[in-house]
Amino acid sequence: MADRLSNLSNEELQSVRTWAQDRIAELRDLLSELHMLNGRIMGVSGDPGFLEMTSDRTRLEREVNIMVDNRDQSNRVNIGPGASISGTVVVAREVTDAFKTTITGSDAPDSMKNHLSNLCGEIDKILPLLSSQQQADVRKDIDTLVNEATKVAPRRKWYELSADGIVEAAKTCGAVAGPVIAAVQKVVSLLS
Repeated sequence: MADRLSNLSNEELQSVRTWAQDRIAELRDLLSELHMLNGRIMGVSGDPGFLEMTSDRTRLEREVNIMVDNRDQSNRVNIGPGASISGTVVVAREVTDAFKTTITGSDAPDSMKNHLSNLCGEIDKILPLLSSQQQADVRKDIDTLVNEATKVAPRRKWYELSADGIVEAAKTCGAVAGPVIAAVQKVVSLLS
């Protein structure tokens, strides 16, 4: 390819550059459409998605297996047999690992520790479905909730506000919101 490009005249090279720039614009438009379609399929676009429109969602959710091979540095995700998507991957257990020390090292009762760990695990499942701003907000909210829940005297307004933020973000994730909302409610009930 380099040899062919080096043999081109300036006019021909400029023509190739123009052609390539036009293809870049087309590719960006197509990627934008793909992103919007993905949001609509997953139900994170604000409109009902594929999961909401499927009558037997539990069976469908069991059929979709997402596997991440942490040994592979290319960040490839395989979804079912024969399908793959390459790109940045949010590795599961991100939130769970971040708060493991805070939760286990606290003086909170074991039931609270268990429910906080469960909540962090459920949040890990929805993070990839959230926008980057929502992810940042949820990380701040879970940080506040975990810190308040493991205190001797948690501040009610702080943990309730954080819990509400997590619930609102989870609701944008469609069918997978239920376990997150239930886990938040359980933690808050233990604090009240």
